[in-house]
Amino acid sequence: MKNLSKMFFLGLAVMGLMIIYTVYVLLQNSALSAELKDVDAEYKAQANLLLQYENKKILEAVSAKEVLNRLTSDEVKWSNVIRSIRQTLPNDLVEILSYSGSVGNEISLNVKTKVNSENAYIDVAKLIAAFAKSSDFEDAFVPSISSGVDQEGNDVLTFLLNTKFVGSDDLPINTGITR
Repeated sequence: MKNLSKMFFLGLAVMGLMIIYTVYVLLQNSALSAELKDVDAEYKAQANLLLQYENKKILEAVSAKEVLNRLTSDEVKWSNVIRSIRQTLPNDLVEILSYSGSVGNEISLNVKTKVNSENAYIDVAKLIAAFAKSSDFEDAFVPSISSGVDQEGNDVLTFLLNTKFVGSDDLPINTGITR
């Protein structure tokens, strides 16, 4: 019986150790499950942040592309506009001193009549008529004319010609200027 009681206690001790080990494994499993949930939640949070960052970058890229498209659609090839102006000018009546362009293809030309002109006011009228006949320009007008003297003492007229460019700015770059 002594052997039986030793075996009984030994079996009971082994069973107690098995129960303790099982409880330990269950606690470890529970801790690992909780840690796995935390890691999974952190992963989802980081994935969400990455998605938000990517969406922000995509929106910025789309916005930049829209701005670029808007700028290129409003772009005017001023070399072609000036070429069209020079083609519209009547032969040797006036001298363009400066060009100025603004939003909406509005153009202002600072102009001076030639020194050898017989009637400078008629030359101004011919210039306005030339721009009025051109299909590249509309609303040509001269708000005022100033009479003056150039450096050599010759009488000249200076004035602004305001107009709007409505022609195509897709002219080939190598188009020659004819007067």
